[in-house]
Amino acid sequence: MGMVCAFHRVNAAEMAGITDSPESAVKLAFGDADEIPIENVRMPGCLGLLLRLTPITVSQVKPRPDGEAWTLPEDPRGMETEFWDTMQFLLTGTLDGGEFPASFIVDGGERLEVEDDETDLRVFSPEAVREIAAYLRSVSLEDLRARFDTERMVKLRIFSKRGPDAANEAYLEVVLAEFEEVRKFVNESAESGEGLLVGIS
Repeated sequence: MGMVCAFHRVNAAEMAGITDSPESAVKLAFGDADEIPIENVRMPGCLGLLLRLTPITVSQVKPRPDGEAWTLPEDPRGMETEFWDTMQFLLTGTLDGGEFPASFIVDGGERLEVEDDETDLRVFSPEAVREIAAYLRSVSLEDLRARFDTERMVKLRIFSKRGPDAANEAYLEVVLAEFEEVRKFVNESAESGEGLLVGIS
């Protein structure tokens, strides 16, 4: 689907803050793009001349003096996965349904209203996080392997029939390894008594 699911632990103060100002939750979940410096570029030649006659600007990430790429610092209180739709299917058998806590990736919690229509943000209380963690601990990798159904996933448009995103056993193993990371992250959140911010964008 080309979207990413972000998980971020939130303490009591952060939960109060994002409830009052939901837009701040976007930065918590997906990071702050302003941390990477951007510069405008003047295109050479005729193209540059034409662009100067329009309101169009071209920008790029500003090069570092040593030539290395800019990277955002890793946040130990957050993680992202591109495999959220497959995990949702393996946990619920659907792309956008199911019952809580199995459906926590796409449903449940308190929905936060943000300006970006393509971003879905929800926050879960510490009690709900403990419930999610307990459920995830109860699910075995063998359970998830047994639910892997290429035909249904194609019908739900999680995958195409052919191409680099086609469902196969190698892909499943990658998803299961990522699921283990999500399970560990949620479990650590439950143990720390924190809430959980879940965002899809």
